[in-house]
Amino acid sequence: MPEQDLPVEPEIIEIEEDEDGNLAVVNGNTQPNTRGYYDQTEFLKNEKGQNIQFYHLPSKRGVAFKAFITNFSDSYESSWNTEEVYGRMDPIATFQGTRRTINLGWQVVASSPAEAQENLAKCQSLFKMLYPVYESQGVLQAPPLFRLKVMNWVQDASNPNTRTAKDGGLVGFPSGFAFNPDLEVGAFDSDVGRVYPKVINLECSYTVLHTHEVGFYKENGEFIEGRFPYGMGSKTKNPRRPKGGNPSETQQNNLASSETYTEAEVREQVQRGAEILSDAASRVGAALSPFSGLIGK
Repeated sequence: MPEQDLPVEPEIIEIEEDEDGNLAVVNGNTQPNTRGYYDQTEFLKNEKGQNIQFYHLPSKRGVAFKAFITNFSDSYESSWNTEEVYGRMDPIATFQGTRRTINLGWQVVASSPAEAQENLAKCQSLFKMLYPVYESQGVLQAPPLFRLKVMNWVQDASNPNTRTAKDGGLVGFPSGFAFNPDLEVGAFDSDVGRVYPKVINLECSYTVLHTHEVGFYKENGEFIEGRFPYGMGSKTKNPRRPKGGNPSETQQNNLASSETYTEAEVREQVQRGAEILSDAASRVGAALSPFSGLIGK
């Protein structure tokens, strides 16, 4: 009877999940999943960085999925204000801005009942992130802003060499998520009345909020961030920055005008602006209060 090769038992190692949803190896030199068998998709997700990461800025929590991408579109739409003028064939056009919107669809696939439960828990965590942060008595504190990173397709071009959405994701907000379990593939069941889909189809539309300047330098015609948007090329040298010594007053003004802000600084400025407007409204209301009867009439 000829000898037969016995199947090689997979090495079982310990891994743990960090706050960004990434699985890190605790011991061992292979990359099986937490369910104790080798899974190449875990290696692609964790070691090769082929994943989809959402980082929730208010709660500082993240969720990561394997990059089983089924749909991807990255749309850039310029907005112009046009005005028709008598006797002119073409309208007068005034540029307003360029908006970037990302449409993303992906599958969340389970190879076992345990992974199906993990996947459903991740979806649940992701959907919770669509809701804002409240202070006491229902006062809104922070909107549900995100950082999204999908390899080099969706990333912060000013910081493209990071692997996490926390450090290198695009700031923005999803309009929502569509949760569609694949009913033809079926589900795993465990307890009475509880089922866990084998395949979940997820979709979202993501509006990007730029946190760095996007455009060209007037001085040399170079794009301000040469690696925008997909990390190709190299970082552009700032022609407004002097080579040595202290910058002149004009150069300081140019540098100040090209300053970029983090999302935390933006939120702080927005909050400060809201406080100023609220204070101004209170003052106006107090000044007009003696005439409220007249105004009401």
